[in-house]
Order: sequence, then C-alpha cells, then structure tokens
Amino acid sequence: MLLKMFQNTSPLRRKLGEHVERENTAYKVYFNIAGNLYEIAKNVGKVVGGFSERTIEVENAIQILNSYLSTFPREIVEVSGETIFHHNVAVDETSFLQPLHCLLAEMCSHYQFFTIDLLQKTVTDIDMAIPELYYDLDNIPDELGMADDVLQSFVLMAQIDSKFWVRNGFEVVAQSFYNKCTLDSAGDLYLNQLGVIIEQGSSRALNNILDRFGLYECFKGFMDLNETDFEEKIGNILMSLLEFFYNLLTYRVPFDSTMTFDEFNLIKVKALLQYTMCLKPAKYSQISKQFASYTCFTDIFNEITDYLPPQGVTDYGRYKLKDSEYLKVDPISIMNIYESVDDVQSALFTNIAKIKNKKEDDIVLIPQLHKLNDDDLALFKPIGAMMKTNLFAKLIYKCLNFAVSNDNDVYLHQLLHLLHAIILDDSLYNNDESHGLSAFIDIPVGNLLLSLIEKDDVAKTIAKKASTILDLLLLKDENVLSSLVDAFGQEHIDAYKKSKLGKSFETKREKTRRLALKRQQKILKNMGKQQKAFMAKNKKYFSEEESSTKAEDTHMSKGQKDNEPRSCILCRNTENYDELFGLPALICESSAFWNLPVIESHPPELMVKEFHQHSTDQTNDSENAIKKQKIACFGTKNVKVKHVISGCSHVFQFQTLLMCPWMAS
Repeated sequence: MLLKMFQNTSPLRRKLGEHVERENTAYKVYFNIAGNLYEIAKNVGKVVGGFSERTIEVENAIQILNSYLSTFPREIVEVSGETIFHHNVAVDETSFLQPLHCLLAEMCSHYQFFTIDLLQKTVTDIDMAIPELYYDLDNIPDELGMADDVLQSFVLMAQIDSKFWVRNGFEVVAQSFYNKCTLDSAGDLYLNQLGVIIEQGSSRALNNILDRFGLYECFKGFMDLNETDFEEKIGNILMSLLEFFYNLLTYRVPFDSTMTFDEFNLIKVKALLQYTMCLKPAKYSQISKQFASYTCFTDIFNEITDYLPPQGVTDYGRYKLKDSEYLKVDPISIMNIYESVDDVQSALFTNIAKIKNKKEDDIVLIPQLHKLNDDDLALFKPIGAMMKTNLFAKLIYKCLNFAVSNDNDVYLHQLLHLLHAIILDDSLYNNDESHGLSAFIDIPVGNLLLSLIEKDDVAKTIAKKASTILDLLLLKDENVLSSLVDAFGQEHIDAYKKSKLGKSFETKREKTRRLALKRQQKILKNMGKQQKAFMAKNKKYFSEEESSTKAEDTHMSKGQKDNEPRSCILCRNTENYDELFGLPALICESSAFWNLPVIESHPPELMVKEFHQHSTDQTNDSENAIKKQKIACFGTKNVKVKHVISGCSHVFQFQTLLMCPWMAS
C-alpha cells in the first residue's frame, strides 16, 4: 500500500508559451520519500535473490503484482492492424515515480527460478487460508502495457535532456538527473526487455516504442524528420532513442540465470568504478569516499586499478584504470550513471590509442555483450530479432540518411554503435555461412555507410567506425559489393579500396584467399629459418658451393612468388572461377623409365623376375576401385618404353580452345 501511494505522483506537464516564472520545488518531498521506497523494493529483490530453491511465496507475489499492474487504465489505439498504447509525453502528464514497477523488476530479475510463464496468468482471487491463487486463463496480462508505463520515463528524460522542456525551468532537469542516478532506470529497461520478449520481437513492440518517442509517423509513415514538433532538437531525441535501443539489445546481465544477487551487484559496482576511473587518475581518498557505501569496493578497486607513484614533493600518488579494463568499458551502457557519454568516449579513444600505440583516429570501440549460456541466449533472441526486421532497418537507414544529408549528426556515434552491436548479436545465432541481416543489405545501408565515410566534414573516428561496419557487412554477404558497384561505379569502388579506410574492404572469398597466402608465406619463412639453422649446425656436411646454391634458390623462389591470375595463351582473357582453364599436355612413349619385367612377359634369363602381375594389378588405387591393369600407362608389359606425360606452365581457356580451327576440323 505504501508503494501504491507514490505510484505516478508528482507528474510533469510540458509548459508552452512563456517561461515558468517561479521554480516549483514541491517535487523534492515526493522524490525523497520515493527514494526510500525504491530502496525498500531493491532490498526485497536482495531477499528474493537469496533463495536457492523454488519458493511458492515469491512466485505468487510476482503473479499478484503483475496482475495488479495490468489493471491500470491505459489508452489503446490501433495502428497497422495492431493495438498499441498511446501516451503523448510532450502533451500529457507524465511521472518519473513508479515504485511498484521497480518492485516487480527487482523480484523478476533476482529470483533465480523466474520464468516468463509467471507473467502469463491473470490472478482473479486469492485463498489466504491455503494459500492458493485462482486464475483467469482467458485473460493474459499485457506485459507491453506495463513496459509502456516505465518507457514514458525514458522519453521524458530524453525530451528534458534535449531542452525540449526549456520553458519548465531548471527543476525538471534536476528531476531527470535524480531519476537516472537514484531511481531504477535499469529496472525500467528490464521490464521493456520482458515486454519485447513476450511479444516475440513482433512489430507491435517496435511500433509502441516509436509512438512513445513521438516518431511513429517518421518511420512508419511519410513524415520527414525535419517536420516533427521537436524541430532542431530532433538530433538529440534520435540520440536518446538509439541509446535506448542499444541498451535494450546489450543489457543482458539480468538474463544470466547462473548469476547470484551478489555477483549482479558486483558487476554494477565494478561498472560504476570503471566509468569513474577511466576519465583520469584519482586519489584513493576521493574514490573511497564516493564508494564508501559499497562493501565490495576494496576488492574491486585492487582488481581494476594500478598505482601511479608521486611525481612531486606535494604529490601523494594516484590510481589509474588498468590498461586491460579500458577495453571493457562501453560508453553508451545504461550502467554509466554519473559520467557524460562524450567524456567517457573521449577518454577511451585517448587511452586505448596509447595502449595500442595507434592514432586515436584508428581506434574502433567495440560493443560489450554480456556472455549468456545457450538457454538464456535463446530466451533473449526476440530482442535481436526485432532489430533485424524491415521496419527497424528502415529506421537505421532513415537516421543514417538524415545524418549524411544534414549537419544534424550528433547521434552518429550511437547509431553506428547500435548497428555494430546488431551485427555482433547476429553472429551469436548464425555461423559464417548464414546471417539474419538481409533487411540491412537489401535496403541498402552499405551505400549510405560509404557516403558517410567519404563525407568531407565527418569526424575521422566516425569514418573509421563506418568503414569497420561496412567491412563486416561485406564479409556477411557479397551482395553489399554489388549494390555499391551499382550505386557508385566500379572505378569509384576500386579507388576506395586503395584508400586508407578501404584497405580491409574485401569479400569473404578474398579474405580467405589472402589469409591462406599469408599462412603459406609464414610457413615458407619458418621452413627457411629451420633450413638455415640446420645448415649452420651441420656445416661440415655442406660444401660452400651447395650452401650458396641453396641460398640463391631460396632467394629466387621468394622473388618469383606471383599471386596474379594467369592469362589464356589463345585469347588473353584472365583466369577466373567461372570458366574452365587447362594446361597443355603431351602423352607419348619414352624409354626413360625401365621397369622389371613380370613373369607373364617371359623375360630373358639374365633379368631378375618380378612378382606375379595379379598381386599388384588387383590393388585399388581409389574409392572407385580402378584396377591398374585397365590403365595402359601402368599395365603395359613392355619393359623398355613407358607412357610419359609432359607439359608447360601456360594455360588456355577450354571454351576458346574448342573454337580454334584445328579443333573444329
């Protein structure tokens, strides 16, 4: 009842017209009390996470609370033949405070035996004496509605942070910051993930998210992004939308069924410390004061930091993040509560460049996906499936096209990081021979990526990231190259391959061939070293002439490596994989090879007799059991001449050979 009293309290409504004259601080009373209620809900989650076996009381509590939340009144509209929920955050009253939803998220995420089935039954009555629950099996709770309640908080934060609510004054900014840092944004995100999973990644969940952000008509209809009510703030709104989708796909810790509550809490504290320490070295006293409330702080601090000795008389030394930890930090993760995304991103570029001894422009940040076992990964699959649909590919394409054709490109890092995460997620469910990225290849996104790479005023880090994603798409499907050639022309693509960013632009077949040649060269190099080492240890067995000859032969073999395709000696066409090429050969008799006669050939007495012919001729040379006696080259009884095959290194195209006059005759 106490949590219910503060449900949807202190709502906000966007002010139009004149700027607010006096800041309203009445919200502080509600937020202070609600903050304590959120702590109660999190402690309940801690208690629930301590059960090592199934507990009927916990499962009943989850079902009762879920059924109760499903009864909340919500406006429903129909779009594209589907029913979604409607709430215009820019017009209607919206509240950050949802303590009941926090309680549901805590119990579901920390109960080790939680299953989706617990959310699929509506409780109609409770017999407290037994206790026993009674269900309405015909009425399944709509989890998307409960997800929509907390989705409004994300949209409200996005609009406030983009200064779309500038007339409401500074206090709404304080409320947004308090919601992000103190309340339960991660739990709100978790409920939205459950909503998408229950919807099995259908378009209904995606349509509902787009409608809540006020962008449904832009991606489902024909409205241009410049025509929305957000006007020049549209770039920041898109940035928040893409960040939400990114965390929807990459925040996987609550879905790890093998994780205990203490391990879950350890990951959160470690992430907070990583984001704090990655910006710059800090004193131990400063960090320990900030993390004093965490009992596991000391162990984590010693694990992820290195000590920097004092640099002066007044310096007491500082601590920095270990080099290996920088590679694990994700700037857009929802676990980054306090630090700015831009500050973290800039720090990562600088430090990783020093670690790898590269320029900052050559660094590509990799999305971090928490590893799940096969069962948990299968449960999580609908979220990735939703982001590989045609509608979502259209969203990515339209955002990318808007950034290429306009200067409003503040969301490019989020957009490319999201697309990168989608490709990595797809590789978890598909092997090298298949993929689920057809929607992005058909639309085609690759053409816009190349346009972005070659844009004059684009940041070099963004161009590098875009080229990396383009390379990954090409390795997945060679149709990307065909689309690029159709759009830009072969000469343009050849020129791009010679550029700095296009060096790794190659198909899977080309990459396989390059790696094979690289391995071959490495093996030959190692063999050369072994040969030299052997000769050095056994000089007495080799004359100087032999040594010089072998060294000269080795040098010539290295210089004669030619990886270029050969040409037909008749028509001069280049060798390819689609047409049959051959080597000229001559079969004739020669006395160069003599053999011992068999008994059946009645050799002279002076010659040594060989084994009976049937003992060798009946031997199988292959799976088809071809007998040697049927092949003239082997079965001849002539002891003086043999059939010999000779040829040269020229090649010819078989189709061209058939067209020659002497072949026609």
